Amino acid sequence: MTIYECDKCEKKFTSNSGRWYHRKKCGKITSCNTHKCTKCSYTTSGPKCTLKNHMNSKHTEEKDRPYQCRSCERGFAQKSHLNKHIVKVHGLKAIKVCDRNIIEYHIKVLKLIPTSQKTKNRIKLYKQNPIIKKDMLNNLKFWFTKTLKASHLHYDVKKGYISFIGKTIDDLTINNKNNN
Repeated sequence: MTIYECDKCEKKFTSNSGRWYHRKKCGKITSCNTHKCTKCSYTTSGPKCTLKNHMNSKHTEEKDRPYQCRSCERGFAQKSHLNKHIVKVHGLKAIKVCDRNIIEYHIKVLKLIPTSQKTKNRIKLYKQNPIIKKDMLNNLKFWFTKTLKASHLHYDVKKGYISFIGKTIDDLTINNKNNN
């Protein structure tokens, strides 16, 4: 097995990507949380998903890992590793990664009435445009020179003025196939 060593602190890693992530923060003093593995001495100051990936790859049996190969009995901690395996070992196409970018907002105005005139104007705009496409966002004016942004939609949901369903290109493609 190849061992990768940090050239700053001599910490050792079993993967080059592990060393790469470590080197991004090595030597920096940070105030962020450190996530510790409950089964070994591994720690990370990165996002919690880094610890989750570690737990899945080092302390979870292959049959119980979240990404299972349908062609053999291999299991993987990360979808990207499963995709590499499928292409390299089985010669198949990688699993398509879904595009989760919202391109349409399907808005429903709720009963709560805002007190701010700006928000009232946005509610009026939502009533006139119950479906707002992403490319329309910066073109819809609701207050003098103020244009609608995705953050306004999220704010109005949080405050209870509206609800919305964000549609991705994959969602709309599936809906079009079902309607035909």
